Amino acid sequence: MNPGYKQGSGQEWIERLEGFEDWLEVVKQYSPSTAKGYAQSVRMVLRQVPSLDYQHLIDFLREFKAKHSVGHYINTLAALKVYSRFVGKPDLLEEFAFPRPQLTPKPFWGKKQIQAFYEALTSPRMKALLLMGATTGLRKGEIVGLRFDDVDFQTRTVVPKVHGGTTKHSWVSFYNIECEEALARHIASMRPALRAKGKLFPIGEGDFKDEWGHAKTVSQVQLKFKDLRDFFAQSMLDLGVQSIYIDAFSGRAPGSVLAKHYIDLSPQKLKQVYDQAGLKVLS
Repeated sequence: MNPGYKQGSGQEWIERLEGFEDWLEVVKQYSPSTAKGYAQSVRMVLRQVPSLDYQHLIDFLREFKAKHSVGHYINTLAALKVYSRFVGKPDLLEEFAFPRPQLTPKPFWGKKQIQAFYEALTSPRMKALLLMGATTGLRKGEIVGLRFDDVDFQTRTVVPKVHGGTTKHSWVSFYNIECEEALARHIASMRPALRAKGKLFPIGEGDFKDEWGHAKTVSQVQLKFKDLRDFFAQSMLDLGVQSIYIDAFSGRAPGSVLAKHYIDLSPQKLKQVYDQAGLKVLS
């Protein structure tokens, strides 16, 4: 590509951001959260570059990469690549390659650490949230987005509806008796007016961070909510559950033809597999 290739001022491209989120969600089938994040990333870049040409992008991305994590850089570059296609200039970033993320060991929290963290939580809502994450394998956004009608309380079945994108999927999962008891305490503690709004876990990000951060300090366990997915997966593996079922519980779409067409992933079969495993967190 010619390094002198120019596309006009960043301000002109900012004006073309209108409709980008809708295009991502409706046309390209990205999830709402991904669409919003991509639009925010592009807007941030456009406010800092005088024009979207080859050299300005090199200068910006060199500095950006030096100041931010590899993951943040990859997400920003991905957003820019998608936006260049949206405005009809797919060649602009075609040769910009993604760096390979460095693989670093991450802590795995076992039962003792999660139990200590659970005891450090102060509200029935947060205790139920933690157990829902640890016993379903679902993502935080899926759990926080649950409504009462997404849960069958008789069979302890959860069917989240929050993902409509191309990279994340939801199927069906379940929670255990420990979570059932914690959930009952949480629901009983909810104000009727709040319960009437239909959300199972009505909580703002600020309140979540405050309560979660307090538990980190008290328990001395630096647990992240996403670590609960790892705990769930490893615990189910240790209990002899096949990975294809763990993936289904956790909302990972089956990638093979065999899994898609020849393995029984019906809710009834998954419920049977889940119950037979006998997953426990607090005992």
